[in-house]
Amino acid sequence: MSGNEERARGIAARAKGRATLFEVLRDRESALRGTKHPPRRSEEPEPQVAAPPVDAAPLPKRVAEPPREAEPLSPAVAQGDGGASAPPLIELDDDRIRVSLTSVGCAFVVFVFAMSVFAGFKVGWHRGHDAGAVDGYELGRASYVAEVHGDIELARSERPATDVIGSLLEQAPAGGAPADAVGATGGSATAAEPPGGWIRDYTYIVVQEFLSGNESDAENARRHLAEFGIDAAITETDRGTTQLITTQGYNRNDPTQRQLADQMLSRIHELGAEYYASGGGYKLEGYFKTLKGDAW
Repeated sequence: MSGNEERARGIAARAKGRATLFEVLRDRESALRGTKHPPRRSEEPEPQVAAPPVDAAPLPKRVAEPPREAEPLSPAVAQGDGGASAPPLIELDDDRIRVSLTSVGCAFVVFVFAMSVFAGFKVGWHRGHDAGAVDGYELGRASYVAEVHGDIELARSERPATDVIGSLLEQAPAGGAPADAVGATGGSATAAEPPGGWIRDYTYIVVQEFLSGNESDAENARRHLAEFGIDAAITETDRGTTQLITTQGYNRNDPTQRQLADQMLSRIHELGAEYYASGGGYKLEGYFKTLKGDAW
């Protein structure tokens, strides 16, 4: 009899309230040793233990599967963006254009925009300053020219103050006038000073210098200039020569008067070329000369 059958019979006998062989042998062993075994409780059935089936087939062994090779990660996953591809910088969405910028790109765009605004401001400021300087210079020049020429024309239009030279007119010989008075009006070859007198430290234009004995040539050149509105006076130098000098002086330290003096010199050169071509004998190539004293 196998152990499984004996165990099954013991469980069936205990279920019927009878003592099993194992309990009988255990009671006898306890009596021989002088120990008492706790009374058997026939009314409480012991838990039944299910015997394993005799014909149970052994469980199949689990065969371990070979490890799988790791698949290569995509560039997007390797970069840590969760597999999502980066959006394009500029994309066309129907009738709209979308621009995608990173924080660095946005900062760069803002910087370029700010520099463009600043550069535009500086360029506009310089252009406005230069244009304003040119306009101011032209307006100042026009104002000065109008004021100077207006005073000259006003003085010319007034009646001469003959009472200043009244005593000289009374002493003049009959049939004539004093030499200085006649020279000042252009009737003599020895016109000395302009009506307002020479101004020290002003620059005048020496139209032409003539040798001694050629005073008539100086007078002819003076009349030629007078026909074009340029007044000049004839003076004598310490060397005995004669100079034809304009009566209009200029302060060449002033930019406007410097420009006016240059224009006057150019005009005299043009008239001198015409005078020489017409047989006057002199080209009237004038030059600047500054008055350092009270007279030449």
